[in-house]
Amino acid sequence: MDNKRDLLVASINKWKKIVKGTKELGIVDCACCIVYLDDNCENCPISERTGVGGCEGTPYVKWYDHFKMNPKIANTCEEIVLANNMLTFLEETLVWYDEKYPIQKK
Repeated sequence: MDNKRDLLVASINKWKKIVKGTKELGIVDCACCIVYLDDNCENCPISERTGVGGCEGTPYVKWYDHFKMNPKIANTCEEIVLANNMLTFLEETLVWYDEKYPIQKK
């Protein structure tokens, strides 16, 4: 089992729900943040891909800026696009991760 890969899959599943209208809770329900935020995102697979911490360099920044402190629920077409951009980014990050760290068959 690859813990970082599992965290990415959990994050993808979270954003699939957000695209469908589930409220986004930020670091509270982000599998990667729960594990890596206390270490300034060091070793987080998302930060590893972008080269920066805190989801900088990801579509999350536009999502967060759109809502500011308001409830983060994808209700409008624009919000669904913003959520889908993050989902797509995470799916691409999983592909990137799998290519960088191929699973060794025993």
